Amino acid sequence: MSVLILVVDDEEDVELLFRQRFRHDLKAGRFVMEFANSASAALQRIANVGSASLILIFSDIRKLDKLRRLLSGLTPRERQVFERVSRGGLNKQIAYELGTTERTIKAHRRNLMEKLGIDSLTQLVLIAERLGMLARPAS
Repeated sequence: MSVLILVVDDEEDVELLFRQRFRHDLKAGRFVMEFANSASAALQRIANVGSASLILIFSDIRKLDKLRRLLSGLTPRERQVFERVSRGGLNKQIAYELGTTERTIKAHRRNLMEKLGIDSLTQLVLIAERLGMLARPAS
């Protein structure tokens, strides 16, 4: 059984980036990689998969890079607060863990949310999840 990886992204240069990253696997024939630039193109390709195992990748490389850049702009303390808040930590708990006051944690939280351009806890958690930060322990 063959493996087909279908990458769905509307950016033209994504194909080159993926082919470069997986060049050894592609050359070795471990899988076949195809690209679709829209949902309708992806659905058409999926309809004709046949007996191959299908792996879908919904790529958003540019957004992830932007999130990483924004996160790198946080101070070390804001980063610690970000990690703990994204895991459900309460301001009072975080203040105790970091040896500071709840008021200071609220200020760090407000600053980091402003730097990230977000206005809700849900958005904060989604950013942490997209960057894979919820799978590892907080620093």
